[in-house]
Amino acid sequence: MKRTFFDNPEILDSLPIIDTYIDLPYGPEFKNLTLKYLCLDHGFVLNGAHQALQDVFACQYLLSQYDFESVVKSALSPIVTFHCFTSYSDTATREALVGLKFRWNRENTRWEKKARRAHIDLIRQTYEGPIFIDGILFEGPKPFDQMELPF
Repeated sequence: MKRTFFDNPEILDSLPIIDTYIDLPYGPEFKNLTLKYLCLDHGFVLNGAHQALQDVFACQYLLSQYDFESVVKSALSPIVTFHCFTSYSDTATREALVGLKFRWNRENTRWEKKARRAHIDLIRQTYEGPIFIDGILFEGPKPFDQMELPF
């Protein structure tokens, strides 16, 4: 058995970590994002959940159902907290946020979601209101004439 990772643990720091909860592009039809239900929804019966090898095989199966290059690209993006505000009477917006897997934070009185920074485009396709990323208002990419040039 090779001991590459044991002898050189700094190699692990350079590898992307793929999280099946955050990095895979699940659609709104997936209501429950636990490993057992995700596998079942993708046609894989997970027997023996929480056993190391069974969970590894389940994650490998889920990963094989999606485009690997886009998943790795997502995994290279940092994890941030998106948060949005909406009025209680605006049920359409609330349902859109729930569909995007946002959760209500009662303490901060706002909708929040931990996700990769690269997922901003997916959120913008459904939600048109103001989005904050780690407390800073996301204003979208700057137009070409407002970009700062390095010279």
